[in-house]
Amino acid sequence: MDPRLLKAIRQRNTNQIKELAVQNPDLLRGRTLQGNTALHLAARLGDNHVIKLILRHEPSFLYERNGNGETPMHIVAKAGNAYMIEIFIEYDHNRTVGGNVGQENILWMSDNHRNTPLHNAVMNHHSLAAVLLMNNDSETILFVNDANQSPLSIAMDTSSAYIAWFMIKEHPSSLDYRGPNKLTLLHCAVIRQHYGFVVEIVKANKELINEIDEHGRNPLHYAAGLGNTAIASQLLEADDSSSLGYKADCKGQTPLHLAAENGQKIVFTMLANGYPNAIVVVDERQRSILHLAAQNGYESIVKFILTFPEMEYLLNSPDVDGNTPLHLAAMNFHKEVVHVLTKNKKVNMRATNLSQQTALAIVESSTDPKRDIQKQYLIVKILKEAITSRAFYPEDILQDERHFRDMERDARQIRDQKMAQTLLLMATLIVTFTFTAVFTIPGGYVDDGPREGMAKLVNKLGFKAFVISVTISMTSSVTAAALVLM
Repeated sequence: MDPRLLKAIRQRNTNQIKELAVQNPDLLRGRTLQGNTALHLAARLGDNHVIKLILRHEPSFLYERNGNGETPMHIVAKAGNAYMIEIFIEYDHNRTVGGNVGQENILWMSDNHRNTPLHNAVMNHHSLAAVLLMNNDSETILFVNDANQSPLSIAMDTSSAYIAWFMIKEHPSSLDYRGPNKLTLLHCAVIRQHYGFVVEIVKANKELINEIDEHGRNPLHYAAGLGNTAIASQLLEADDSSSLGYKADCKGQTPLHLAAENGQKIVFTMLANGYPNAIVVVDERQRSILHLAAQNGYESIVKFILTFPEMEYLLNSPDVDGNTPLHLAAMNFHKEVVHVLTKNKKVNMRATNLSQQTALAIVESSTDPKRDIQKQYLIVKILKEAITSRAFYPEDILQDERHFRDMERDARQIRDQKMAQTLLLMATLIVTFTFTAVFTIPGGYVDDGPREGMAKLVNKLGFKAFVISVTISMTSSVTAAALVLM
């Protein structure tokens, strides 16, 4: 682009621009290194007079793209300049009426990221500009960019409440959007926990509460997993069929399963009371709500489940690996849940899984380096006491006591090993420092004379104390290290 034209546009000097256009009409057609035309630059500056002047000379600039694929309309939409949007739309309309039928719709044109001018207006929270663009062409509401975002999904992501409300209310078709993983906008609103958006979307299209994503989950699944009571209540109120809570996802899990798995007690209680038949439903791994709550250590939910009439069916039911809820609580070292379950006399303490292991055997045999030894010890103690209290024969009690003594012995051995390692490290450090001290005599050595090579401080009382201390330190540390290694 000619520097004179660039300077005139920046200075908003319309007279200079006119003179340059008269002198050389081709001068206006120059571009910057970024591919911007004179109209792009004027649009960025937002000068109405310069823009109108350039359009009179080069109306085709309205459809020209820069290096980013942006038209001047993208730029004014990004800036939220509603007045210039109207001017551009008017020029576009006049050109279409004038016979330029083959010209692309200016509001449909997208940049290199497939963003339309409407996307730009919404991204930058320009409500007036967005409404103006939608009213001139509502079809752009359905366009998605490279990130698979529609203008409405962007409005929800950026919490542009008015724009989102306007789209939902005035253009219900915007709710037909499907995002990544086949998520509907109601799914998105629930996941982001935007209660206000959920209310408006349900009001506009109640059927969306039954729509599922690629994981087979409806919006209630996500509300339950997140523990959002207000949103869950809103969805349940809209459920005319009273079946929403029974719908299972691809893993066979209902919203009640997700509430149990994530420890969402309030929503769990709400769903259990509203959908009692879901209490006994098992997922694809044959796990019930009690399995999931026990596996993840949610004591309060386990206690609540044990009050259900269906409790007896759930207590000892095995999953695909043969693990009961007690197995899962024990193998994950959830001491409180193990304690709650063992207090229930109907729990089968000797039930075995497909590996022929009881809950006690699993905990005793665990060698996981990340395990908490103290917690492992306490869980074994809880399980042993529960088994002992239910033993029918004296030999059962004796066998239990032997196992318990073995567990205590193993725990002591582990503690002793750790202490020995610590002592060895300390002894090694003392030997190292003492060895260094021996060769760095305080005061140095005599350089000449009959006492050459002798310590200068040999006759000093402090030096003698130093030699004695170093000797004792070296002897003690070497002895300690030797004893530890034996």
